[in-house]
Amino acid sequence: MSDEPHPPVPGRPGGPAELGLTPAHPRLAADCGSCFALCCVAPGFAASADFPISKAAGTPCRHLSARLDCSVHDELRPRGFRGCAVFDCFGAGQQVSQVTFAGRDWRTHPGDAPRMFAAFAVLRTLHESLHHLGEARALLTADHPDADHPDAARRVTGRPPVDPAVSATLLAELDATRAATVALTGADADTLLAADLPAHRRAAGSAGAAAGRSWCWPSCSR
Repeated sequence: MSDEPHPPVPGRPGGPAELGLTPAHPRLAADCGSCFALCCVAPGFAASADFPISKAAGTPCRHLSARLDCSVHDELRPRGFRGCAVFDCFGAGQQVSQVTFAGRDWRTHPGDAPRMFAAFAVLRTLHESLHHLGEARALLTADHPDADHPDAARRVTGRPPVDPAVSATLLAELDATRAATVALTGADADTLLAADLPAHRRAAGSAGAAAGRSWCWPSCSR
């Protein structure tokens, strides 16, 4: 579930190409209409301040309808489902549904369900990393002053620009990490499930943190 203006609807027909989904261009925004409600089935949660009920992982939420939409979508927060309202899959749902599993629905292909749900967790991590790597890259690319206007970066960011040589090195590291991550998002389910996510998190986190430190310095060290 997500805090979208419209509830999820059943996955629409058509393959990845029709939906504009390719391994080289994973969408990082949720498209509920191209997903088989994976966020309402795959994750488990315990009754807490974020959820009024408990649900086991891999089991459909009691509010998931036969149409694969949330029957209480417009009342998530009042009903205590804050965790659902703020959840963001970063586009992992449609990637799993339409690319990794080529449009196969967990209801009609129950044998695929466990691997599909596990792949959803992996791809959400990868897509979230791509989101943050993109944000880090945007900071650095916005930092290059116009050759004819040396103060352009300061006007845009409110701080002096990062040294061009340092920026180029960091951009190369970010781009390499992003390329490796994008390649993995287009892999088959077996490859995804065998991925070393801790190592991936370390690489993505290191690249993003280095970019953040360089962009912030020296103002953040004062």
